[in-house]
Amino acid sequence: MNFLFVNYGDFTSNSLNHIGAFANRLTLMGHACVVAVPENPETISVVPQPLFTPTTFLGALSTEPIFPDRRPADVVHAWTPRENVREFTLSYLKAHPSAALIIHLEDNEVFLIESYARESIETLRTLSDEELNRRLSPRLSHPIRFKNFLRLAHGVTYITDRLRELIPDGKPSHRLLPGIDRGLYQPLIPDPKLREDIGVRADEKLLVFTGSTTFANLADVRALLLAVRLINDAGTPCKLVRTGINPHKLAAELAAIGGEHVIDLGFLEKEKLAPLLTLADVLVQPGAADAFNDYRLPSKIPEFLCVGRPVVIPRANLAREMEDGRDALLLDTGTPEEIAEKCQRIFSDGGLAQRLSDGALAFARTHFDLKQNTEALLGFYQQVKSSAAPIFTDPTAPASEDVLLADGDTALRMRAKELSITTQLQQIADLEAELQRLRSVELPAKDAEKAVLVAEASYHHAKIQAGKNQIEVLRGQLGEATSTLGHFSREL
Repeated sequence: MNFLFVNYGDFTSNSLNHIGAFANRLTLMGHACVVAVPENPETISVVPQPLFTPTTFLGALSTEPIFPDRRPADVVHAWTPRENVREFTLSYLKAHPSAALIIHLEDNEVFLIESYARESIETLRTLSDEELNRRLSPRLSHPIRFKNFLRLAHGVTYITDRLRELIPDGKPSHRLLPGIDRGLYQPLIPDPKLREDIGVRADEKLLVFTGSTTFANLADVRALLLAVRLINDAGTPCKLVRTGINPHKLAAELAAIGGEHVIDLGFLEKEKLAPLLTLADVLVQPGAADAFNDYRLPSKIPEFLCVGRPVVIPRANLAREMEDGRDALLLDTGTPEEIAEKCQRIFSDGGLAQRLSDGALAFARTHFDLKQNTEALLGFYQQVKSSAAPIFTDPTAPASEDVLLADGDTALRMRAKELSITTQLQQIADLEAELQRLRSVELPAKDAEKAVLVAEASYHHAKIQAGKNQIEVLRGQLGEATSTLGHFSREL
């Protein structure tokens, strides 16, 4: 089968950790996989040993085939319903209507929209597309259309149970946990030379955080930096090594908070992360159960667990399936004080540290087996494809789901009113033609015959006026129906 994965960002984005692993594994199983990104195709260089075909949105929409057999995709897996993904995917499906559409959910899209725009979703839904374009990034979902996009999909995958709240009723769905490449992430013997090279002394405890900073997780990252300060203030020398991309406007603020206790290595290739994670005394994913963390599974958490080091994470998403004190230490509030206290417990208790290391590995092997998770995903692809009807059946329809999702009953009622008005207009035209014929006839001299003709003309004139009145009524009803449909569309 041919599988097209569509990502909202380039190959450096966190989602490629999951997409790349699945695409590589499916390729080894004999399938053809293409991963399309909106821009920066050269960033494929950060993906270790890609077996899939990389392309851009423009490349996938060109006339040149992107799959080896020159056929289109059998399944398009849109990685999140973000606006740039939605627009590209609908254009591809318009050109290749036989493909099945599956959408992956990995974040609370409403929370991200509201946090970025600093407006409620209800307010944003009342704004025009022009205003939304000014307020939102195309890498975020459209306040209305992302739900419509989900309604169109043949199936949905989701990474945490809370995301099922966003899936339309009755839609085929599959929980898709990441599959981790054990060739990249596995327990290793810590390298003291690497520790020395990055500037960590032998007497210092070490935390490692491998993840970029965005507007959505800024508060959590701040809490981690402040926790490292508290650990040092309490008399335990401690360093935090960070990797990832930090927006320029946030970098200075974060550097000031962390001060001399933080070493920022910037973006690192995937194969360099496992040796770095292995050096850590504790791996911390900051945060707490809230409208952001409850819906997502940060890609670093599976990687933390797979290297077999003690892990501290929020009591959210996948942690709800973990045993506190065995698989990880769980954060309830996510405050700097709580993070510091959890780390100090691990530093001072070697038995706890070993128990957490063993528990992390056991949990990872149960939940993030790449072969097992890919086979389950393939089964879902085959199930959805077997019953997927084309989304675009009209070659003249625009590549947008708006037309496809008009309320059927409302549309039929509006069409009936339009036909009624057309019929009335034709009747009036016939009456006016008859009246014109009568007026052209030379009236007889006899008064009786004249009176009959005048009466007949008056009768026809009255019918014409009645018809015109009825048209005005129908036009008013049509206006109301149009307004109702517009309101209904905005609610959708």
